[in-house]
Amino acid sequence: MKIKPIEIQHTNPSLGPHETITTVTLIVNNATVKAVNEFLKNSKVNNTISLYNYLDAEFSQNTQLLKEVKQKEELNEGSIISNLTFFCENGESITMNDVYRCYNLTNFYPTFTKFMVENGSITNQKNSFI
Repeated sequence: MKIKPIEIQHTNPSLGPHETITTVTLIVNNATVKAVNEFLKNSKVNNTISLYNYLDAEFSQNTQLLKEVKQKEELNEGSIISNLTFFCENGESITMNDVYRCYNLTNFYPTFTKFMVENGSITNQKNSFI
């Protein structure tokens, strides 16, 4: 699994036509690969397994391991939704939907999020309704 870009997308659909979608994209290259690898290795998903092992279980569809990691169920309404996506070199991707509210991901907020903002690119897009 060779990860190329990592994206976190923040949105608040309850704002309707006033919604702005903010995307932070971190390209994994020589300057960022060490920090990304440490994040994958040292972060725990729901205090169970490393993020690297979680992503590997997602890619290999290891349903038994994924069941053990199980997402949290309780969600608050009206909050920002943040989706974290890992894009691989082979074209596959894994998205952790609503990452802040559905997962306990150690070292992610604020440590790795701050790293992504400082070393990545930020785009803002207004929601357009037809």
